[in-house]
Amino acid sequence: MDESCDRPEHDFDRLEIWRCPQLGNPVSFKYCRIMNNRLPCSRIVSCWGGTIDVMACLRQCFSTEELKQAFGAPAKDRLTRIIETIDGIPAEPPEK
Repeated sequence: MDESCDRPEHDFDRLEIWRCPQLGNPVSFKYCRIMNNRLPCSRIVSCWGGTIDVMACLRQCFSTEELKQAFGAPAKDRLTRIIETIDGIPAEPPEK
């Protein structure tokens, strides 16, 4: 995923967590902040809450409506995300 974002850089964006429960590998706070279609991951508070004031950061970066959108729906499990990714791959490569 491209980590570029039109949102301002936050002081914590370069921090890394040793293991993302969804991906199984280290990720940056910035990834967690924008990984859900440019909204924060629904697990960001539980993953980062012991390290930084996550909600203060998110309130600076997102509107109340955006936060409701990010945290209002249940998170997709790993298998669902894998299947959706596979379904999004074209059956045949594009012609050159």
